[in-house]
Amino acid sequence: MKKKYDFPIAIDWEYLFEKYPNEKLVSKFGKTTTKRFQILEKLLKENGYEFVLFFVKGTDVLQHHLWNEKELILDYYKTVDNNIHHLMEKFEFRDVIIFSDHGFGAWPQYCFHGNACSGRKDT
Repeated sequence: MKKKYDFPIAIDWEYLFEKYPNEKLVSKFGKTTTKRFQILEKLLKENGYEFVLFFVKGTDVLQHHLWNEKELILDYYKTVDNNIHHLMEKFEFRDVIIFSDHGFGAWPQYCFHGNACSGRKDT
């Protein structure tokens, strides 16, 4: 049986961060994200969905790993924004909600975990 979409679902993030320099990594994330948006676009054309939830993992992963590489993170966000813009021009969505599961900031200098160990070395 032929797959409808030949695209990997699970990605070994840690392997990618060890294998590629940061610039190449951001480029790979951008291409992967664009491919996922293309698949979403195809699904939207083929089906009359009333509700769609689309998750972009790269914004989270890249900010965690490349916190001090602001320009690279910004490059990736531009890729995401361009893909969203493309879909919004192509389809007449009634509502679009964009949200994050958490904010970002630098790791605090000191952490205290009263009843749990997070596994971080600075605790």
